Amino acid sequence: MRTSATLPFVALVLGAASCSHTVDVGSNVAGSDAGAQDATTAIDAEAGSPTDGGSPLDAEGGATGPYYVFLTRAVYDANMGGIVGADERCQASAKAAKLKGVYVAWISDTNTDAKDHVKGNGPWLEPKTEKVLFADHASLLGFPEAALVRDEYGDPAKDRWWTGTSANGIRNPKNCADWASNAQFQGGMTGTRTGTARPGKEWTEDVAYSCQTSDLQKYALICLGQ
Repeated sequence: MRTSATLPFVALVLGAASCSHTVDVGSNVAGSDAGAQDATTAIDAEAGSPTDGGSPLDAEGGATGPYYVFLTRAVYDANMGGIVGADERCQASAKAAKLKGVYVAWISDTNTDAKDHVKGNGPWLEPKTEKVLFADHASLLGFPEAALVRDEYGDPAKDRWWTGTSANGIRNPKNCADWASNAQFQGGMTGTRTGTARPGKEWTEDVAYSCQTSDLQKYALICLGQ
């Protein structure tokens, strides 16, 4: 777990048994590029969509999986310009890694639950290994099949990320003023992992850290295709 000069507000860590499996993803998921690029660059009009080589559309107009889920290689302070800014960072990270389709952050604010912010029915796979981490949308309300350990390139990822989200995918009041504040005495809920085994709710609800800007208060984001 990352140490910080600012003490956490709360800590919730639960363990669970290890479990993982894989699926044949066929041609629905685009591949990744091993070359690192700047994931913080602004996205443009060609950022990708479910029909440009990513996930196909189903008969009802919604995207169908499989998709990728990853932790951003880049880390960010809490003031991201709201959920929209978090989504832009996810999309830029996916584009830098040549992952096609639409990507959004697993994040909540005062008016939005992460479980509703993320669309699609899954499954969501780990880049490179294509291990299934979330079999379907209902799985997002529980625990991933294994710890989140890879970034958009499929490489080892950071061990803490902003979520603003409690267990079951619902909003947590600790959200750094809807991800628009760097105030020292406000907090933002984070997730983490404790090893590689299947996690408990700490993947989305672990510790709330100060929203202040410092190198020790910058964390990754969970990004999911949809």
